[in-house]
Formats: sequence, structure tokens, C-alpha cells
Amino acid sequence: MTSCVSVQLLVLGGNGFVGSNICKEALDRGLSVSSLSRSGRSNVNESWANNVVWHKGDLLEPDSLKDSLKDVTSVKHWP
Repeated sequence: MTSCVSVQLLVLGGNGFVGSNICKEALDRGLSVSSLSRSGRSNVNESWANNVVWHKGDLLEPDSLKDSLKDVTSVKHWP
């Protein structure tokens, strides 16, 4: 029996230009996607944005990462 591992991707800063495109591409590839940013939910008005779990928090504040890291298997961040 083959087991399939579900990928849960957390995009840090997923509501910016690059982050939004990473979220959209990951969803198109069948991944589960969440995003953490200081402003929370993106104001992108496209249907794919409804499939992202949006978290409001600060990367530099460890307590704000706790909820967003639950069940995450991969993290994407760029400087």
C-alpha cells in the first residue's frame, strides 16, 4: 500500500507580489497553502485566495508563529 504525504506549505509574506504568486502556483500544483504576514489576509480578489489559510503575525515574534506552523511540512521565505 502506498501512502501519500500531504504537503502543507507556509509562505512567509504571501500577500505581496512574489508571495501571492507562490501561493497561487502552489495551489495549482495541489498543495495546501497557508500564509503568514503582518497584515494577515491578502486583498487579492481572485478565487484562489479563498483557498489559502491566512495568518496575521510577525516572523520576528516567535509567539505569532505557533498557530501558523501547525501541520506545516514546508516553509517558503525569501529575504
